[in-house]
Amino acid sequence: MMSQVQDLLASFSAHATFFLISDYIAGHEDSLVAMLQAGHEVANHGCSDRSYAQYSEQNFETALLEAERCCCMLRHKAALQLPPKRWFRAPHGRLSGTMQRVLHRHGFTNVICDGYANDPWISDADFIVEHTLSQVTDGSIIVIHMPEHGFRDHNLGAMHGILMGLRQRGLVPVTMTELDALASRWDLPLNGS
Repeated sequence: MMSQVQDLLASFSAHATFFLISDYIAGHEDSLVAMLQAGHEVANHGCSDRSYAQYSEQNFETALLEAERCCCMLRHKAALQLPPKRWFRAPHGRLSGTMQRVLHRHGFTNVICDGYANDPWISDADFIVEHTLSQVTDGSIIVIHMPEHGFRDHNLGAMHGILMGLRQRGLVPVTMTELDALASRWDLPLNGS
């Protein structure tokens, strides 16, 4: 349902980072390139939908670099350069010390969220919207999975509701790279002043 997601995001002037599992890219390359050309970004979520927390350093490194090769191929097809930071989101939210060492060695930043849609287990779009919006504030990172026809297709409605709720709060979704750039410009008060 990538074209519907792209249209939905465009209708809210929203951008997103799509954390890709490289095993699922085949057959969707053109849609992903179109997403990139529309101002979204892709990032690394591994090769398969499994926790890598028990992997050896060598096996995790192999999976990480293979998944990143796929992301780079998409960026190349979209005529984009490598982003200033490389993002990774640990599948199942599990990050081991071994994984951290490999990520650090290859210049990746692991992304955690504070707005989790809980959509792998809950198929009620209204509940997902309410639950997700109850967690987020300015600068939050929301994770919701891509809807597919016949699998998590309720997430398209949930995405619409989340985008409506964010708009009502005056918030505009941006990519991880855009959020990072905004965060680095914030003036933080020193000594409580």
